[in-house]
Amino acid sequence: QQTELDALLEWLSALHALEVDADAWPRLANRDMRALNHAHLFEIPLDAEGGPDVDAHCPGLQAIADRFRSDAALRNAMVELGKVYLADGPNLLHGDFYPGSWLATASGPRVIDPEFGFLGRAEYDVGVLRAHLAFTASDHLSLDAYRPDADFDEALARAFAGMELIRRLLGVAQLPLQGDLATRERWLEAGR
Repeated sequence: QQTELDALLEWLSALHALEVDADAWPRLANRDMRALNHAHLFEIPLDAEGGPDVDAHCPGLQAIADRFRSDAALRNAMVELGKVYLADGPNLLHGDFYPGSWLATASGPRVIDPEFGFLGRAEYDVGVLRAHLAFTASDHLSLDAYRPDADFDEALARAFAGMELIRRLLGVAQLPLQGDLATRERWLEAGR
């Protein structure tokens, strides 16, 4: 498992290190896709009026969701994080770097779904990855094969990981997670 993750992290490092001329490739900003995803990532999961009913995925989760959705400080933090997501950044990102975008092949793992890619902050891809490692109880695996640049902000990567934990549990893009109500609450608290 670590070997496959190392290969994926080396791929991600290489992607983030690519020199990209945004003027020559303006579509790499992918602003329309980011605007669409922004609502699903940063708004809908904590929308007190229109957030999805999550009891269908895990009975009892709605009461926890209501508590999170009434947390003004958390909602404000998500708004600020969403602004970072929408701002152009220096790195070419995959934009959806989680196990659903990876394929196991005889010659090693491969990454699919490039349509979510954009120019942003590398911390976004790393944060999404970390959240999914937590969901799979693989968060003990080493990320040493990832080589961030000197400007990498660890706190920002943790914030994006928190966003991903919250949005996957309280948002529209639910996953078939193996976790009871107490486990999901722990994941949400970690996300907060």
